[in-house]
Amino acid sequence: MSAHNSPSESEEMYLLSMAMLIEAGETPPIPIPRLAEALGLQPVSVNQMIHALERSGMVAYEPYKGANLTEEGRSRALQVLCRRRLWETFLVWHLGYDAAQAEELACQLEHATPPDVAARLATFLDNPSLSPQGMPIPLCGEADEPQSRGVSLAETRAGARVEILSLPTEGAEGSFLKEAGLHPGTRIDILAIETAGGCLIETQRENRVHLTPALSREIVVEPVDEPRKGEADPQAPKIPVHRRKK
Repeated sequence: MSAHNSPSESEEMYLLSMAMLIEAGETPPIPIPRLAEALGLQPVSVNQMIHALERSGMVAYEPYKGANLTEEGRSRALQVLCRRRLWETFLVWHLGYDAAQAEELACQLEHATPPDVAARLATFLDNPSLSPQGMPIPLCGEADEPQSRGVSLAETRAGARVEILSLPTEGAEGSFLKEAGLHPGTRIDILAIETAGGCLIETQRENRVHLTPALSREIVVEPVDEPRKGEADPQAPKIPVHRRKK
């Protein structure tokens, strides 16, 4: 572990930007001009900071090629990313912000959130694995890769009960889903799956909604081990039936 134990807000932004570029498919080492573009800074300034981060043990620099995160730098970046996406989730789910507003606010909150607060926030949100925009949330306090446990609604089967993890929140699609009472955390029954991937679903309020194939593919869900209406719960205690004597 490096002696550099408390990265500044500026340093965290460099580490986070590198992690997000790699998450988006960039192959490290990340060229300095590309990182400068992502940060909206001049390459000369980025070059200076990269060398400072290299001295602190959080970045490995290859001349004429670019920079990559070390194990420590990657761990730091994932912690910031965890805090950002937890705040995005809280702001959308509980305060009603749209995804773009939530992302902007979360970018400010992520640097001022101590580890214990991030842990409590994750617990309060029931440890979500995906942000409202469908991006994976790393485990706070862990260096593991973000892991998604969800599948698209189009990949489910008729008769299943699932819980929505993420879904579109912007534009006409977002408005339609909101009016239908669908949001992260909603549990739904899959009544039918069309060949093309469209779905007929029913909410727990017995509201039936037809979703197009394109929209079904954008909704991420996970199975729920819970009996459907009219089915006996196998875990429930057996209640004796008392019949009247004739």
